Amino acid sequence: MPRRKKPVLARSTGVTLELPVIDFLDRMVSDGKAKDRSAVLNVVVREYAKKNGETIPSARIQGQQEQLNLRG
Repeated sequence: MPRRKKPVLARSTGVTLELPVIDFLDRMVSDGKAKDRSAVLNVVVREYAKKNGETIPSARIQGQQEQLNLRG
């Protein structure tokens, strides 16, 4: 039976960041407060969206829900 492909829920964007921002992200990761730079940026963007009245769902949770829908 062929394996189902997982939906693509993330994509690399090539965003340019200022050096102090990169230093902060790297400290968050090295201190164990985040798993990687992208995780921090995703949280920051979700919080910013929330302050502006929008909700951005987690792609990980969305992907898990899609997997459950495919099984059901």
